[in-house]
Amino acid sequence: MVDINALFKETLKKEQKASDPKSFMIQVQQDPVHSQSNHDAFKVVGIRMDTNERVAVIAVKSAAGQAVPKAGDLMRADKVERSLQHPNAPVFKAKYFHTYDQNSFCLNAVMQPLPVRRTTGTNMVGAQVIAYDPKSSGAILSGVEVQAGLSSAILQHLKQWDAKEASGITHDMAGKPVWSQGATRGLTPMVNVRFADQSFKVFGAGAMDIDPSDKGKGVRYPTDEELLNRIEKTTGVITLKSVMKSLIDKGTPATELQKVDISVVPGLVINVGRDQITMNERALKEYYSVPQAYEVPKEDGSKFVGHRETFIHVKMTRTNKFAVVDTAPVPGGKASAKVPLFANEIERIEARKNLAAGLQTATPDQASAAQSQQSPQKSVMSREKALDLDDFPDEKAAAKPLVREQTQHAPVSKSAPESASSDFNPAEYDMEGLDTDMQLIEQLNSGLDEFDDVDNLLQQAEAISAQRNAPRMG
Repeated sequence: MVDINALFKETLKKEQKASDPKSFMIQVQQDPVHSQSNHDAFKVVGIRMDTNERVAVIAVKSAAGQAVPKAGDLMRADKVERSLQHPNAPVFKAKYFHTYDQNSFCLNAVMQPLPVRRTTGTNMVGAQVIAYDPKSSGAILSGVEVQAGLSSAILQHLKQWDAKEASGITHDMAGKPVWSQGATRGLTPMVNVRFADQSFKVFGAGAMDIDPSDKGKGVRYPTDEELLNRIEKTTGVITLKSVMKSLIDKGTPATELQKVDISVVPGLVINVGRDQITMNERALKEYYSVPQAYEVPKEDGSKFVGHRETFIHVKMTRTNKFAVVDTAPVPGGKASAKVPLFANEIERIEARKNLAAGLQTATPDQASAAQSQQSPQKSVMSREKALDLDDFPDEKAAAKPLVREQTQHAPVSKSAPESASSDFNPAEYDMEGLDTDMQLIEQLNSGLDEFDDVDNLLQQAEAISAQRNAPRMG
């Protein structure tokens, strides 16, 4: 039965957010037109991705080299307010902006930034983020299915290039598939297996050398056999199967084992650009924007770096590896200590509650089965004055609107982007060490509260954006 009050509140919240946004993403439909008084000021027209509304956005470059969006690009508009010069039209002024060109990806996913790691005896530094899309679904097994089905369920979600449904980690916000270029370094599929308030991670591989003795021959996807070998050697998988076998051997009824739920949810590990790390370390900052947005305070006064919905900008380096070059927390979100529950996990929990209450609804297994199918130069005039300009040339005739759901896009360029440098080599990254790090981090999950000071986060994001030159590759 529909809860009309809850539905009303959610609808009202969306309408208020749409009419008075702090930040939003648009897909640009036309090349920008520049002010005749100040070439750094420009206006673009596009589709606002949270409301599907056609809007115009006026913005000013923070630096001479900052990339201005073109038709087909995505643009994040920050510190947004409606233009008083156009009270009856959807025209906004953005104090800051960020461009995601068509040769890169903008992922909208829940992100956990991991600490910077250094290779002993060298100057190599590296970091990674883990991204999840809780709006999608993983797999849910009952206790009786673990022995026969756990490894295959994990394998399915490690092969994200074969995913049957698009999600926030398999496709970017414009609908472009992340794996459209085939096997690529810098991306590592993984799964989080969780049960009884515990969890462990299993890491796959996004690329394997065709010939380990000749790197020039390129890379390929791992085979099922190679992935299953990794899965079966993972300590968590061995332990979980052993526990279930022990319960079965002791005569535990199948009806009782069916009450045990094991979730397998997909994630994506993405390397962070080396320049992104070193540039921010010189400035005594974290490599990800607004670190406070990811902090989850503990009762003892310490803090834990948690998960939060984020816009993640991923580009190809000149060495043909993907790397994170920019992150921005999505306004209105909250940091959480653990990976948020996925859609089918929530459905499973609700189904079990209904069963316990005696309600006639689909069983958890039925619900799960149904779901599983799915250089800075200052402008002469102030920024505020430039944003008030209204002397843009007449817009060109609107081209055919871009369809956001499309999946056919121009191939990601393999050429060398400007300011690119080699990133941390995922082939040499110690995934077992990362797994150990994650276990230590997850031990800190008790006694955690949420962090939700949006105004403070936005102010800090603006300060970071104001200091930023053209987006740099890492």
